Amino acid sequence: MEQLDNNKIPKLSSVGTKYHDMQVIAQLPRHDLSADYCRHLKNDSQRASFDEFVRARNTDALDVGRVIANVPSMGVRVFYC
Repeated sequence: MEQLDNNKIPKLSSVGTKYHDMQVIAQLPRHDLSADYCRHLKNDSQRASFDEFVRARNTDALDVGRVIANVPSMGVRVFYC
């Protein structure tokens, strides 16, 4: 977080939060966020299962990441866009 510009740090009700939300939207396709965009759900049971998956993912895993130190001996290369 220290390397981000202040306007990109997601703090409650800040420009950074809006920036973060836009990044998540860009990274996750619409059909992964809502059953409304998923054409292949054939019945209410599949739709309910999908909705439960989305709720669980949003509660347990969305925005969860792991940061490790960039140790040169690991052979990790960082590329910039």
